Amino acid sequence: MKKALALFLGVISFLACQKSKTEVSYTVPKFSESIKRTVTVLRDTIEDFSPNTIILDSFLIMKHESVRNEQLFHVYNRYSGAYRLSFGNRGRGYGELIHVNGISMDYETKSMYVGSLNQSRITIFQLDSLPWGKVNIAEKRLRQPLSSTAFFRLDPDHYLTTYNAYSRFALYDKNLNLIDSCTHYSPITTQITPEKVLENYYFYCSAVLIKPDGTKFLNFTHCGAILEFFNIQQNKITHSNTSYIYEPTYKADGFPLWQESIRGWRTVYATDNYIYIALNGTKDLETRIEKLSVFD
Repeated sequence: MKKALALFLGVISFLACQKSKTEVSYTVPKFSESIKRTVTVLRDTIEDFSPNTIILDSFLIMKHESVRNEQLFHVYNRYSGAYRLSFGNRGRGYGELIHVNGISMDYETKSMYVGSLNQSRITIFQLDSLPWGKVNIAEKRLRQPLSSTAFFRLDPDHYLTTYNAYSRFALYDKNLNLIDSCTHYSPITTQITPEKVLENYYFYCSAVLIKPDGTKFLNFTHCGAILEFFNIQQNKITHSNTSYIYEPTYKADGFPLWQESIRGWRTVYATDNYIYIALNGTKDLETRIEKLSVFD
């Protein structure tokens, strides 16, 4: 299973963020009826990779937001499974969390950055003292309160939040000052689509994946299959290109029709060179993923 987690369906170049040599050239927003790919059958079914699990040295750190737990993060020995400790108290006080919007890890400093954007702050858990059963806490506060769906630490000097109250993507400096925002939405039909319809569609069925070096990110949809590539350069967010795989179905106001659409990306994993994508490709949410689709 550990090996399976390192191999997610579909491989496409992430450094170039360009269409592959064998990929169909799409006329936006023309959707492809098939995907040219190599298929490899696995010995076991791939399960969805959880972005809420972090491996650090000999520790396995898992987020679990059950209302029965007073703390959100739980630490285990990654080899024996033995429980070690828990941290991340619920609450509104210093270092406490109400809802986690995103988790980013700095492995060099062994610092875990946790976004709690409904509280307009980022909590930093210093994990270098885990072997001694301790976790130190620090905080950073956003100067502009925003209702965001996710938070990412791009590098020591930049943060990204997604689907904010007044912008789709927002870029912050290391002191959490807003330095740029992006409201671009790729079209989903050949007809002129009201902006609110686009906002609703992408808001309710999208997820974002960051390239490890923090210079690019990908927005992918679960209802239908649309890939949007964005660059982050010189403190600016710019749209690069969009790939259309399966056309989504949605209501007049843009809300996805989940039962009528082909399901898109199940889960995605990125390195500096490639994106690994588990593509459902059916209308059945429970479809077992048993093949590797390799995009070249």
